[in-house]
Amino acid sequence: MYAFTDDSTTNLKIRLTKLSYLPTFRCLTGPAAFMFITLGQVPIKLPKSYRFEYEEIQNSETKKVSYPININKRIWFWDILSWQKTPNRAISLSLRQERAKLNKRY
Repeated sequence: MYAFTDDSTTNLKIRLTKLSYLPTFRCLTGPAAFMFITLGQVPIKLPKSYRFEYEEIQNSETKKVSYPININKRIWFWDILSWQKTPNRAISLSLRQERAKLNKRY
């Protein structure tokens, strides 16, 4: 875990990089056709992948850390009425899960 501080004497610095979208090349004709036939009454899931990266800088040594973030975006007629699901919330939850998996390994 990291603690954010204004102290300039700390050795470890973190530089965040931009969240990058990784295009997924999957044939989505089947799920889209199924959704069209059922008029959106059966939910389908479309995959999206992102990569979260940052650099740990300590004593002129730079270590790049990256986490894959995989999200299944659900498309369903009744989701139109829900305002609680946002892409940023889904990304943050997935990143938290990836971080928990990494901590369990060590």
